[in-house]
Amino acid sequence: MKASIFAFLLFIGQASANDFCNEKLRTRVTEAEELKNGTLLTTTDGDQYPNGTFWKKEEGSWWACPCLLHPCIRVCDPEFATDIIQGFSEDVPAPIPWDEIYANKSATRGRYKYVHEAMCEDLAYFLDKGRFKILDNGELELEGEDENLDATHYCVHHVGEYTAHVMHCIEPEEYYPPFKFNLYPPFFILSSIFLILTILAFALTPEIKSFHTKCVVCHSACLAVAFIALTVNYLRGDSTERVLCFTIGYTALYSFHASMFWLNSMCIDIFLTFKGVVRTQGIHFVKFTVYSFGTPMVITIVALIFNVIHDEDSIFNSRLGENSCWMEDGIYAMWIFFLGPTLMLLMANLALFTATVFNVTRTRRESVRALKKTNSKVHMSRRQANQRRGLYVKLSVLVGFPWIIEVLHSIVSGADVYCFVSSENYCIEDLRSKVTNATVLGNGTLLTSDGVHHPENTFWQKDEHWWVCPCLAGVCIRKCSNEFAEELGLTLEEETARIPIWDRDRVTHASLEKAFRVAYNHSCDVGIPLRNKNSFRILANGSLHAAHLQDSPFNVNRFCVFPLGNDEIAAVVCLLQEHYSVVHIEQYSTLKYKLYPPFFILSSIFLIFTVVAFMATPENKTFHAKSVVCHSGCLSIAFLGLSIIYLAGPSLRNTRICSVIVYVTKYFIMTAVFWLNAMCIDIYFAFKGLVRSSMSHLKFSIYAWTSPLIIETISVILDLTTSHPKFSPGIGKEKCWISSYWGELLYFQGPIFILLVANVGLFCATACNVRRSMRESFRTLNRANSKVHLHKRHDRQRLCLYLKLSLLMGFTWLTEVISWAVGGPPEYWYFTDVVNALRGVFIFWIFVFSNKKMRRNLRERMQKGKFDVSTSANLSEQQTSASTAF
Repeated sequence: MKASIFAFLLFIGQASANDFCNEKLRTRVTEAEELKNGTLLTTTDGDQYPNGTFWKKEEGSWWACPCLLHPCIRVCDPEFATDIIQGFSEDVPAPIPWDEIYANKSATRGRYKYVHEAMCEDLAYFLDKGRFKILDNGELELEGEDENLDATHYCVHHVGEYTAHVMHCIEPEEYYPPFKFNLYPPFFILSSIFLILTILAFALTPEIKSFHTKCVVCHSACLAVAFIALTVNYLRGDSTERVLCFTIGYTALYSFHASMFWLNSMCIDIFLTFKGVVRTQGIHFVKFTVYSFGTPMVITIVALIFNVIHDEDSIFNSRLGENSCWMEDGIYAMWIFFLGPTLMLLMANLALFTATVFNVTRTRRESVRALKKTNSKVHMSRRQANQRRGLYVKLSVLVGFPWIIEVLHSIVSGADVYCFVSSENYCIEDLRSKVTNATVLGNGTLLTSDGVHHPENTFWQKDEHWWVCPCLAGVCIRKCSNEFAEELGLTLEEETARIPIWDRDRVTHASLEKAFRVAYNHSCDVGIPLRNKNSFRILANGSLHAAHLQDSPFNVNRFCVFPLGNDEIAAVVCLLQEHYSVVHIEQYSTLKYKLYPPFFILSSIFLIFTVVAFMATPENKTFHAKSVVCHSGCLSIAFLGLSIIYLAGPSLRNTRICSVIVYVTKYFIMTAVFWLNAMCIDIYFAFKGLVRSSMSHLKFSIYAWTSPLIIETISVILDLTTSHPKFSPGIGKEKCWISSYWGELLYFQGPIFILLVANVGLFCATACNVRRSMRESFRTLNRANSKVHLHKRHDRQRLCLYLKLSLLMGFTWLTEVISWAVGGPPEYWYFTDVVNALRGVFIFWIFVFSNKKMRRNLRERMQKGKFDVSTSANLSEQQTSASTAF
């Protein structure tokens, strides 16, 4: 019984081996002999094929199906492999050793059967080393793919005895079309059915053949034709023939336009109806028919003419039929011939809709007034409101609000059939790469010679070359060109480097191509080379962090990298011309480092004068005066430190004296800001009417001196113990200041900004209190029948006080923080920086020069000093005279 079943199965296999063997897995046997036991013996390599695994064609050649017996590998046809190699020219990767091709290192080539003269029907590209493995069962395992591929999807080209190329075969059916091609057609078909039912409904009711109903029939018919054309386009995909593709595309274009013009005709008709304009029925419909069918015809014919002329550089060339049956490759033509006219019609419809609503509202009100005059008992308020709401909803649908949403969607995303947003317009030049060998696949992606897939809307064709924008498809990084490497004296290795990639405190090692989308052949006009791998970090988000450089971290368009081999990598940070002078690359040579020091020194002098003035008037030792002295003293020391930093320039970098000066300067700036905050609180309490205790100065002293000390201590500890890109301030590494963006934010600009915001809040509250006090004082004077008119003086004093408060609260400091956060060319901020540097002059003016009480005290002090000097002189003279007399 078992023998009979085996014989039956063997007979079935022998009779149908030709049918059961995939055409791609067949191999021709040139020299073979059929043995008596029914097996086929090849005389060249001694392989044996059992009965049912081979067959003989009519011309007499033997064919075998080795994959029915053992795991098999297809061997590329030599001519096919040569053509592929020539097509890839310089981009052909190095042959891969056999032991790096197999997943099982102990596997040998003898474990597989070979299918010779294999070719790829559609497209092939070389697989890179490390991105694939051939498993023991002959399947191909690709990196990043969930499913393995059988032998029909690749072939091996032997290069010598121990190496080979592996070519991956790409076929259109392997790729799924975008989801929209499966999602939209059912809805198109459904809409077409209901549109046809709408036409039939109106056709069966001849008694309502008004102009409006005729418009509805024409609009529905045109829209149904357009939906049917789109359905055919979506279902057939790119397999559509060119002539049929032209027919589908321009039929859809004309039908959509005709439906939109009929929609516009309906809006005009509704507007005229509620306007009360009388139309001639027959001629009226003929005019709108010519308008609604003729205008789209003109637009379509003009678009077709420019498409047939096919001028590559013309913005009027829609390129319909090149890669799809729509104007997806001609963004300007899309707007000229489709989106532009559609948007204008929709705006006109919206205007007509608004005017119709006003007409309906006016008509309703007139009807209500007429009913009231005739003492009608009919109260229709609720019913009227419901009818009006229903009418407005229908009008909004009719006028085409969904079409407006459609156009807006096309503008914003460009993801549907009505619009294709060209990536050329949204990809900056610094992130583009030219591709020499590439092919557009059936799913709309672009496959380049290095095996990289660029999704739809991330590539375009210009001047017979493909251009790609890798950064539109994912996190990207720029790779420097060979020419740029030679200019810097570097040797660029083609071998993919495994580099450290940082994600916060975690680091992983991967090649550029695996971790990022790579934009090739880039350079900088002026740049800073970073040859030491410890001087920078490549972050997982594609940016570069260099703690010793200003403006770090840098975005992808601000740097490019050099693979140097042996897992080494260098980088170049590109300098922006608006931030740096091309002639003087060093930032210390810019104008501000020559402009600011004189103002710093001038402010320091006036701040010292302010301190001396308050110290010379001991009777003025109020809390507010003590705060001014502390603030001025701290600020004078800070300005002196900044003067040294700016005047010394780059000579202080990477020195201990630089770190000491920065820490001292930063501490006294922070202390000055905290004392400024203490003054703001004191002024707020004064105008609030709150009574402060004698301990207030001690409390505020602890607050103003200790808080900056805590911040400074944390900054010093982290600077000395870690090189973390966010927490280490990096003081003195590249410049004599904080080099890290995050360090400056955390330890300097951040706390200052918080204090300044608090000061602004206190200023606003103080201003309100002052204004309320002024009003109460004025009312008191009026009640007492005072003859004193204080209006002008009152306004002048209030304005002067507000101005002093605004300067005191640190609005100039606020502009400093904003300039640091916003950035931009330095010359934009010269004025605000100079005003901020002159803060000492303003403080002297506010608290000494314009303070009458302070001037009076100083005058009395000076006069008292003169009196004391003259008195002592007279006394000594009298003593001398007396002694002479005796």
